[in-house]
Amino acid sequence: MRVILDTDIGADSDDAVALGYLCSQVNKGRCELPLISLSTARTGAAACTRAILSAYGVRAEIARMEQRLPCDEADHYALAAREKYGFSDEAAPFLEAIRKAYVSSKEKITLIVIGPQTNLKNFINSYPELFLKRTNAVYIMGGNFQKEETEWNILCDVAAAKYVCEYETEVPCLYLPFEEGAKILTGKRFYNNRSHPVGFILERVANAFGITEEEKIVRESWDPLTCLAVFKPELFEVKRGDITIDGQGVARFSPDAQKNQFLLTVKNDALCTLEIEKNLLNTEN
Repeated sequence: MRVILDTDIGADSDDAVALGYLCSQVNKGRCELPLISLSTARTGAAACTRAILSAYGVRAEIARMEQRLPCDEADHYALAAREKYGFSDEAAPFLEAIRKAYVSSKEKITLIVIGPQTNLKNFINSYPELFLKRTNAVYIMGGNFQKEETEWNILCDVAAAKYVCEYETEVPCLYLPFEEGAKILTGKRFYNNRSHPVGFILERVANAFGITEEEKIVRESWDPLTCLAVFKPELFEVKRGDITIDGQGVARFSPDAQKNQFLLTVKNDALCTLEIEKNLLNTEN
């Protein structure tokens, strides 16, 4: 399996946990990770990504979108990670890099989108045929389907999220809702490993949110849960239907057997927590 991760790393720590989980899958031979694309222009995001990749011994190209979003002002650790670990913050232009990754791949690519859907929208707009013919599936962390509220990733670029959910495609698009990730806390593997980039990031975010107790560096698992769905689909219920996003960014789901959109719900919280945790430090199969 070849996977591209699209992340807005730097704002919340679950992006870092997701990347750690994904690196573990690479090291266990379960996937290849040719590209990490940054759906943020915040300073330090590429350097922070390199620090995590280095900690796991994984190599991947890093690309970044050029436009800035209002949410790029939220930085709880990207710049601090660049200063602490000293990696380069250089990144390739996104559209050039993703086209190269797709054209050079001998198999279809699975996209995991755990930030604003700006890059995904721009990719579809620029290379629609490449997206349609060479994408296996798209996994998206986005939307609160229980409350009439705008979830963070959608709020960052409502127009992009609306465009993606309205785009007619045969490529399966699977959404992990906010309410599912909010039930599961992960990161306890780093209680005693704060020098690891992911541990450092978890602690930074906990401090930023005023959570200073020793055992509160764990974080809700929106993004790692989205990655888990790619590798452990049997842990999720999958509902087929129509996903809509209105002009305010409120997401809704209704069953529809004709649509190629899917809503993911967790079958067992404890099993999902265990599966993520045991894959964070490359210590268990």
